[in-house]
Amino acid sequence: MNHEHFEERLALVRAVLAKHDLKPESIAPIDYDEKCPFPYNNFTYKVALATPSPGGFDNANAACTSVPLGDVSSLIVRLSNPNAEGINLANRVQNEVAALFLARRGQAPSVIPVVYDWHARSPDLENDMSWILMEFKTGVGLDQHFEALSETQKAAVIDQIADIFSVVQTAPLPQTVTQHGGLNVGDDGDIVSGEMTTLEGGPWPTYAAFLQTKFASRLKDADQSSALRGWKENGVRERIDAFLTSGLQKRLGDSGVDEMQRVLVHGDLSKCCLFPPPSLHADTLGLSHEQHPLRQGRCENYRTRRF
Repeated sequence: MNHEHFEERLALVRAVLAKHDLKPESIAPIDYDEKCPFPYNNFTYKVALATPSPGGFDNANAACTSVPLGDVSSLIVRLSNPNAEGINLANRVQNEVAALFLARRGQAPSVIPVVYDWHARSPDLENDMSWILMEFKTGVGLDQHFEALSETQKAAVIDQIADIFSVVQTAPLPQTVTQHGGLNVGDDGDIVSGEMTTLEGGPWPTYAAFLQTKFASRLKDADQSSALRGWKENGVRERIDAFLTSGLQKRLGDSGVDEMQRVLVHGDLSKCCLFPPPSLHADTLGLSHEQHPLRQGRCENYRTRRF
């Protein structure tokens, strides 16, 4: 499944590098198993350059990208899999690069990978793939080593996870982001409201509208489940539908929820998408660019919502 078109994807990685006159010494897939029975969300490659790139990249997309502060000897190329399960392809890459760009404007930009360039696939081109050229960060998967840490180290790591979550939430949103949902990049390069990667139908003018769409999506899944049978037994579905029709908006209003407030959130922030340095001292955490079919989401799960 995943190994199909492997050579074509490698050719695309080389083409991305050639666009910037970069010559690879090696190109290696990250966290990749050709026999994996589940489709990857992304195909991720670590590239070691034959000659370090001094500074900026020529011909880069100007929107939501940053110039590296020094020489670049290694980088990441991520190809978005158009056949990934449960992924909304509308403004998928735009949502991610915009979220990364905004998150880096928060209080701890060093934990967020820098985006050097990106491309959004054209739906009119059958074999076109979205891709992101981004910073490579060294480290080890925290989910694989967390249990080996001391209790003191574990407590410090959990505190840092909370800090990173806070950093993402406090990232300033531009005034052009006016609705709930995902992010998009306009033709003029401005970051605007857009659809989510994991839920179709947005953006939404209110938090209640977002929740109603999310509930409707989950109920649609329940309708197709032979075990749940749409929650129709014992009148459960009727009560759910009635709540969505008239109760949800009232409950939000009665609870004092400010439906117009929006912040940036990461919907899948956990040990499997964070990594400390190779020393395993867990002194500094960063967000991972590695992917795995059962634990993906990561930066693609950024969205704007009420908090």
